[in-house]
Amino acid sequence: MKGEKITLVANPSLLSQGMPGEAKPGDKRAAANGPKIDVESCDFYRDVDGDGKFNAETDQFLAADNDGKDGFTAEVSTDAFPPGPQSYFAVPRGKPGSGAGASPEEMLAAAEALDKAAQTQKALAETCEAGKAQGLSADQSKEVSKSQESVNSEAEKVAEKLAQATPEIANALKEAAKPMKAVKNLMNTAASKPGEACKPEAEKAYDKAKDAAGKLADAASQLREAAEAAKASAQQNPGQAPPDAAAGRPASGKNEILAAAPIGPRGVGGGGDGGDGGDEDKDIVIERATELVEDHNYDEAVIEYDRLLQDDPDNVALLRDRASTQLLRGGYDYAIRDYDHLLTVKQEPDADLYYNRGCALLAANRLEEALSDFTKSISMNETWSLAYNNRGVTYAKLGKYDLAIADFSEGIKLEPNNKLAYRNRAMAYKKLGELRKAQEDYDYMVKLERETPASGVQ
Repeated sequence: MKGEKITLVANPSLLSQGMPGEAKPGDKRAAANGPKIDVESCDFYRDVDGDGKFNAETDQFLAADNDGKDGFTAEVSTDAFPPGPQSYFAVPRGKPGSGAGASPEEMLAAAEALDKAAQTQKALAETCEAGKAQGLSADQSKEVSKSQESVNSEAEKVAEKLAQATPEIANALKEAAKPMKAVKNLMNTAASKPGEACKPEAEKAYDKAKDAAGKLADAASQLREAAEAAKASAQQNPGQAPPDAAAGRPASGKNEILAAAPIGPRGVGGGGDGGDGGDEDKDIVIERATELVEDHNYDEAVIEYDRLLQDDPDNVALLRDRASTQLLRGGYDYAIRDYDHLLTVKQEPDADLYYNRGCALLAANRLEEALSDFTKSISMNETWSLAYNNRGVTYAKLGKYDLAIADFSEGIKLEPNNKLAYRNRAMAYKKLGELRKAQEDYDYMVKLERETPASGVQ
């Protein structure tokens, strides 16, 4: 609603998974196996054009949170937003200057290095062109091979340094490396048969060298454009982290297959699940925590539950309600910790306990564990349509769309008017390219929306 304040919450575990490795640029093995850069801050953006793709130049910067001790959050006003649903991005960032080294100045320096490499490559092409007419001596061929190796090395250094900052340019340089390596190999062959005999190799090398020179020049030009775009982004979004900070992959919920919500706090003691009902002070705190949850003030509610659990750390009802509240506020890791503890102290765990822990694990992207919990929940209650939906979501995130469709279909069988299941099954069909079936599910979901608008998919 326009004029309201909303709180955006980013889960630290998911943010850290999207961060680049700590390894220095150029060390491929360490980059693959080393630890991730720590998340120091988080930038929040609104997806202005609604395309589901993060673009720092056009998407609206909203706020930054530099303190992740209690999770990364931002409270923003909707006053300036256009009407309709909005999508958001959370962009994790490390310390300024860490990671790939992607400042505009470094990009420009790399572009100059590529320009020099392109000029050298052009000169090598000219030497090969002369060789295809009159042949090359062994020394000339060896000199071209040696110079080509130097150009290859320079381009590879630039590609590795920019692999995380501008992957498209790094990929372009990898493509340029193919003809450059061909030139080197051809010149090595030419050195073994100098003079007239090496003319065919010189001719092929000329074509490859000319191709490589063009690719290097194009990469240098693209790099200059990227540097200018980075400068513009910093000016348009003055609140964002420095451009040379290590940035992780942005996280967004746009157009994803949606999980059903977890079961929220039920009010401690209401279900006969551990409340003693005889402590007046405790009842007052419980009532206050329940009111805070109803007002969506989840942070303060968690503080109240923390106070209660200090004196009664194994109270099943209190643990369950704090875990549910942590889920609502986006504190998935804390919720998982509480559910883990619940399963050790509750004598007979029920289906919704496994379901809720599965929801927390799914949100934290611990997919195999989430799959196990949803399966356990279904085994304890085979009519549990929400568990089928969320197991289907987990399968979809694992790329197992056939299994996801089977679970969404089971959810529909148990609950024929389940709009969320129809929506999710439509998206899974779309992923498999079965567009007719996808459209049929979308159309039926719209029909259900018209019949029961008040309970539509959120």
